[in-house]
Amino acid sequence: CPEGAIAKMLSAFPIFNEQGEEQVVFTTALTADHLEKLDGLRYSPMVFQERVRKELELRITVIGSRIFTAAVDSERTAGADVDWRERGVTLLRSWIPYTLPAETERQIARYMERIGMQYSAIDMIVEPGGRHVFLEANPAGECFWLQYNSPNFPLAPALADVLLDVPGARRVASA
Repeated sequence: CPEGAIAKMLSAFPIFNEQGEEQVVFTTALTADHLEKLDGLRYSPMVFQERVRKELELRITVIGSRIFTAAVDSERTAGADVDWRERGVTLLRSWIPYTLPAETERQIARYMERIGMQYSAIDMIVEPGGRHVFLEANPAGECFWLQYNSPNFPLAPALADVLLDVPGARRVASA
């Protein structure tokens, strides 16, 4: 991988230290030292991805037929360059609304229809050249900080509309 590689935990199970405190495992940029210890993965399966240069990181929250997209420039905050969540509290007020290219939004809509889901928190990166790179779609991803902080998306009302089966609120699954 020209820009290097990153590793993510495959599962979100909690890890506790000797004092019983929950530890969070963030996405990690791989080094030569990490590659020498790959035999330890039998105890902790990982997802490996090519590291992508970032201009912006996107959190795309899909609720029914609505798509809400927020962007953050994580490169400007020390310690957030690999995983913005590591400095999530620091970045809390740094998220801004973002308009996806029409074709990217259509692709996300098709994806959600094909898998038959009403909710997902999708992570993407916008490269310096403007290319949008899909990282993952999390069916249980967190999003409500985007309602209570900038950009103040109406996420709870959108979710209520889906749950109450308001006409047009639910995404129709395709075969």
